[in-house]
Amino acid sequence: MTGFSQDSLMMLLRIAVVPILLITIYLRNRAVRRRRAAQAASPAPDAPPPLPPIDPDTAEEAQLRAALGRARAGDRVTSNRGEALTRWQLAGALAALLLSQGRQDAAEDVLQGVQAAAEPGRWPALLQLARVWATAGQGDAARALLAEAAELRLAMMRSSARGDPLHLAELLAEDPPHPRDLHDPALARAGPLCWLVLAGRDGDARALVRTLLPRLDRALAESAGDPTGKVDGFPRPLLADLRQRLAATGAPGDVVSGPGCGGLGTGQSPTAALSPAPDTARRNTP
Repeated sequence: MTGFSQDSLMMLLRIAVVPILLITIYLRNRAVRRRRAAQAASPAPDAPPPLPPIDPDTAEEAQLRAALGRARAGDRVTSNRGEALTRWQLAGALAALLLSQGRQDAAEDVLQGVQAAAEPGRWPALLQLARVWATAGQGDAARALLAEAAELRLAMMRSSARGDPLHLAELLAEDPPHPRDLHDPALARAGPLCWLVLAGRDGDARALVRTLLPRLDRALAESAGDPTGKVDGFPRPLLADLRQRLAATGAPGDVVSGPGCGGLGTGQSPTAALSPAPDTARRNTP
């Protein structure tokens, strides 16, 4: 009887050990999580203070250099609109400022490494490097950089459109200022169709537009008779406007609306777009 009682007691002890171990592990893990959360909430004493949001188009050189240094270190930099700014966006903005001051060598130094980079968002820096090389008389290399920037931007637009041709048409038909040549600061505010034209690939730009026009025509036909109707969430007046603006680029014999963009609207050749830059350069503003 005594032996049976001892066996029973040992069995109960063995059974009790399991929940005790589980509770101990749970309490220890919870303490570790709380300690890590407290450490994450309080920055290290030597950590630099967060940068205030900046406007890359109007920021001064010192602000842009500080923001670029932080971005290269992996810190988050935001615009005054709350959007995250990449190192290549900041490098492009700083290079644009330096170019507006006639400091081509300094601008090229800021853009070092962009050609070897793999980020698809490096296109703003490629645009400014194309301007630097165009000023240096390296026309073919400048046009190649501009075409690469256009392809990267188009890839990002296609990703944003998620296979919707109407959305892609909306992105491509934005109406930015049209740069006259590769020296124009408005180059960064144009779109990939204009960049392709300035790079001497106007045929590619028109071919892309021609793939979108039939889809726009079908959407307009589907909404005929209902001027206020929508097709796939797009109002009919917007579709008509998109169709008109894209047709100006994609239709045979038509010209790009506005001056520049390789001269399809002005009669100049892509090579003419690499003419010497004016003495007084402007900041990267419309």
